[in-house]
Amino acid sequence: ERRLVLLKALEDASLPKPESMRWYRKAGNGVMYACFATPEDMKRVLSVSNFRVDGAQSKVYRISAPHKRKEPEAKAKAPEVRKAPKVDEGEQAKGKGKGKAGGKQSKGGDRPAHQAACFICGSAEHLVSECSDQPRAVVFVGPALDAAE
Repeated sequence: ERRLVLLKALEDASLPKPESMRWYRKAGNGVMYACFATPEDMKRVLSVSNFRVDGAQSKVYRISAPHKRKEPEAKAKAPEVRKAPKVDEGEQAKGKGKGKAGGKQSKGGDRPAHQAACFICGSAEHLVSECSDQPRAVVFVGPALDAAE
């Protein structure tokens, strides 16, 4: 299981355990989003060089979603529609990978039905750029996370 492999790697490196983890398949590769208890814990994880998961070199990135640029009202453009990332159907069927609403229309009606849930917390009510957990979250990328079942 991907979660157990990552938890063992963090423990082996004497790093903090994340509060939550979500796995997604993006463009054929698996990535694991993890949220830690504090921004300091997240920074400790980011500071490690040569991080290995199940013996394979893995990369850790801070999640920094671009903020929406505000334009003067006279030049405001229509909202851009973004494609939802590809999610592994097996994980989605098990209730993993996407938020509880599965990317469906939010209660407020302000998100298109095809937009995915937040990668960090799984909420269908907002995107990564609006997530309050973003300052404590990272994404792990590596072959062990892609292949581990």
